[in-house]
Amino acid sequence: MPRRVLFVVWTTPLITVGRRTFIADALRRAGALSVVDAKAEWPRVSFEEILRLQPEFLVFASAHAAETTA
Repeated sequence: MPRRVLFVVWTTPLITVGRRTFIADALRRAGALSVVDAKAEWPRVSFEEILRLQPEFLVFASAHAAETTA
């Protein structure tokens, strides 16, 4: 049974992955499943929604393209 994961792409606002993103695909290949099943690629979610979805694991992106330096 796949592990239920909330992958947080951004914290302010709280943004996660939609079902057709490369991150959602990577989660599936790793035996996990995003708890957010949205058509939008990068949907915003509320803390209340996260509590309702009850993910087993929370995964946070640690760096973003805008934050990296060359």
